[in-house]
Amino acid sequence: MTQIMSAGLREILRTDPENGGVYRTRYERALTLVENQSTTELREAGAPLAREYGSWKNAKYRTKGLHASISDFKDFIRIHGPMPDDLTAWSLDRINPVGPYAPFNIRWLDPLGQTRNRTNTLRLKFYGHDIHLQTIALILGIPYRAAYKVFSRTPDELVSRIESASYRLKYTFPSDFADELETAFSKNVHGLMRLHWVQEYVQQEVMRLSDEIAETPDDPRLWLQHQHALSVLLHAAAFDKWAQEQQTRQIEFQRDLRSAGPLPSWELENIHLEPKPAPKYENFTN
Repeated sequence: MTQIMSAGLREILRTDPENGGVYRTRYERALTLVENQSTTELREAGAPLAREYGSWKNAKYRTKGLHASISDFKDFIRIHGPMPDDLTAWSLDRINPVGPYAPFNIRWLDPLGQTRNRTNTLRLKFYGHDIHLQTIALILGIPYRAAYKVFSRTPDELVSRIESASYRLKYTFPSDFADELETAFSKNVHGLMRLHWVQEYVQQEVMRLSDEIAETPDDPRLWLQHQHALSVLLHAAAFDKWAQEQQTRQIEFQRDLRSAGPLPSWELENIHLEPKPAPKYENFTN
């Protein structure tokens, strides 16, 4: 009968020849121990498999339980193997952090790798910024597991959903300068979203025009251009602040909903958070 192996054990054994076969020797020694000693002996302080027993026990009692195939400690060692060494603080880790503790989903991971794989550190790149997956779930108003499922399968779909829900992406250029700004925006090589790009671009224009006015203060054309550029900049900054406030309100709203406990779907469909009115460009032209 073929021995079942966890995903983590298979990966370690696959790369073990590159390390001189050290782990296979360690694994075979562990198999000998589980055949010749009782679980009580294996878990005693200072015993060769005491740390493995501690990790196995913690996983067993802090979750909904281990997969039946590894619910017995000796079977766990046979299927998953011992920790890779005696010095590193290895932890029993789930490859998919929302999946079960089952042979196909477990591995030994060092502290740094464990931190990177926690659900609250999973991130998605969005216009040059990293967004935590938990935050994405709150922004979209969906369960974390649903966000993780899309994240694992088609990250681009998750990006599209965030784009639809993003208040910052609702920004449009003022109509008086739309053509000019669109032409400049088409050369946006850094991939900035429109709202962030316009603030950076127009701020440079304001500085440039200020320098020109300092040299030729009697040119009314420069003063008018400076006034227009400043109006665009102030409006964009206000819109950015408004967008951040709406996103924060949305996140807090979703947290309150979840803390209230499960609600029937018909009730959830009728609960909405209306955004406050966005700032208008006309209010910044005087």
